[in-house]
Amino acid sequence: LRSVEIEMCIIERQQAFPKQGGSSIFKLGMGYGQILACLAAAKVPHKIVSPRKWKNACNVPTDKDGARRMAIQLYPNAVHDLKLKKHEHRAEALLMASYGEALG
Repeated sequence: LRSVEIEMCIIERQQAFPKQGGSSIFKLGMGYGQILACLAAAKVPHKIVSPRKWKNACNVPTDKDGARRMAIQLYPNAVHDLKLKKHEHRAEALLMASYGEALG
């Protein structure tokens, strides 16, 4: 994190869901906490936003493949990294970066 200049890091707020298993919830919380701790230790400025907030601000379609399709339209050079439906999380990362850029 210290090897590059980072103006702002956008982190999606995490939460457990009612029928999610205890082990999954623990792993999610550990990973989320580790990311936040690394950012704090490296003094990287960051904002935590809810999925609803950034997706609404970016007008991300609500269907499962919507973020991937939208990211391909906005970033045509990334089409090879987004060619499969399972690449939706990569697409969301690109769209969150766009959201962060728009914040200034």
